[in-house]
Amino acid sequence: MSLLPRTAEEFSSAEYWERFFKKRGEKAFEWYGDYNKLCGVLHKYIKPQDKVLVVGCGNSELSEQMYDVGYKHLTNIDISETVVTHMNQRNAERRPGLAFHQVDATQTPYEEASYQATLDKGTLDAMASEEEGALARRMLTEVGRVLMPQGRETDWLYGSSEGRRQLSASANFRRLVIVAMHRNQEYTDMQAVQSELSPMVMDLAPPGMPDNQQVPFLSVGGELGWREVVSRGVSELSGDYSVEDVRGEDGELYRRLVFLSNAGLVQSENRLVSLNTVSSHKKKNKKKVKPTAPPATSSTSLSVDSGFLCCAHHEVMVAGLAMLGVDVPVSVLLVGLGGGGLPQFLRDFVPAATVEVVELDPVVLEVAKEWFGFRPDDNLIVTLGDGLERICALEKEGGRLFDVIMFDVDSKDTTVGMSCPPPGFVETSLLQKVCSLLTPRGVFMLNLVCRDSVLRKSVLERVRGVFPCVFSRGIEGEVNEVLLCSCGEKKTADTASAVPPSLTKAAKNLQSALCSNRIEKSPSPNIDIAELLKDLKVA
Repeated sequence: MSLLPRTAEEFSSAEYWERFFKKRGEKAFEWYGDYNKLCGVLHKYIKPQDKVLVVGCGNSELSEQMYDVGYKHLTNIDISETVVTHMNQRNAERRPGLAFHQVDATQTPYEEASYQATLDKGTLDAMASEEEGALARRMLTEVGRVLMPQGRETDWLYGSSEGRRQLSASANFRRLVIVAMHRNQEYTDMQAVQSELSPMVMDLAPPGMPDNQQVPFLSVGGELGWREVVSRGVSELSGDYSVEDVRGEDGELYRRLVFLSNAGLVQSENRLVSLNTVSSHKKKNKKKVKPTAPPATSSTSLSVDSGFLCCAHHEVMVAGLAMLGVDVPVSVLLVGLGGGGLPQFLRDFVPAATVEVVELDPVVLEVAKEWFGFRPDDNLIVTLGDGLERICALEKEGGRLFDVIMFDVDSKDTTVGMSCPPPGFVETSLLQKVCSLLTPRGVFMLNLVCRDSVLRKSVLERVRGVFPCVFSRGIEGEVNEVLLCSCGEKKTADTASAVPPSLTKAAKNLQSALCSNRIEKSPSPNIDIAELLKDLKVA
């Protein structure tokens, strides 16, 4: 009894699959491999707690075996009523949580962004046999709709139509290979990745594409080169995290905090130096080394270089202090702690600075203390709580004003093209509260990470609606831009690229103050204020 269709087009026919499963009976049929063959890949990329949509499940035993080893959030769909009825009956007693539904994969009833993963073992091939691929495109569109974005601004690039247009335009290629690197993968460099994947790239090529056509590789995640995990833990607010020592492209050692729910984003980073060494290396070291060798000293003999800011946007925020001068004590309110590098730099090098940091996650504070050398004191205090609530409480109390308010906090909402700050921090009502908490000379600093051009324009309009003077400083090679905002005189279009002479002079004074205020035996601050302010633009 043949189960094969008379024509290839029948593979996409619901009637064919009804006949197929009625003839097949209860015996399982596996397309392209069973659980034993695929489990290595499945366990590598799909977590047991993930919600998974299995498309075109048929009567394969794959979902049953995944369920038995701990995957309890599987939704199985198939177009055949016969096979869905059979699979529900087969699993009713042994696997009551395993669901099977008769659903067309091109138009499912599920909400947007409701699944972490989709699994297909042959359905796409069946769809591609008819209508010149139209069915297959509709299925992929539906899969994209129900999948939850996983990588914030990086995933937004290839998870939204505007993101894909931006990515294609910036790379000047219509077709790219995106390589998502994961924590349990180790490659010495990108060439090793290309060597492994290149033989398979042309399998994804459209009809008529020349065999020698160049297809560029882009990587998502920093999993290349030497890396040592020094600590792991779990935060109730942010999930699993990892503290890692890595060898950078410049040959230096760095310590990073990474939340594994967004492993492509480094939450915090500090440079490490030997306890007996005061580092004098420059950040923009043009000479690169292969980051493959472990350090000559152990992590226990290393310390954080407090005079070095790894994040370029932190450097711009420090440089922005030139807008108010440093002749008298400077009070700072910073929302977002991270590893604590920025607030410690302000406390250690800015004359008579007092800093209050608002941090939502108590685990982040403990990690900063244990692994990033963070040491609060009377001039550097941490308030645990929600930044929005703290701003509102301070405004309601009245009386206390700050010279500088900084927002450097990431968003947990992965559905928009803005990963910093959360949307609530740039609502007009909140910005007005921020303005009311500033002294007459005060400056508001915002780290903005927004790829969505429409959303970015809206944020800028709201900021300009509250602060008449807004400077913007982009970060080379990054999406970040820092907005420096004050209630001073409004800048006009004819000065859009000009840095006021008074600010140039203030930059030199700030540079001198930072160097003269450092604690004895501490490293000199590795920062060039005038250079950082050179590219300011009126937003």
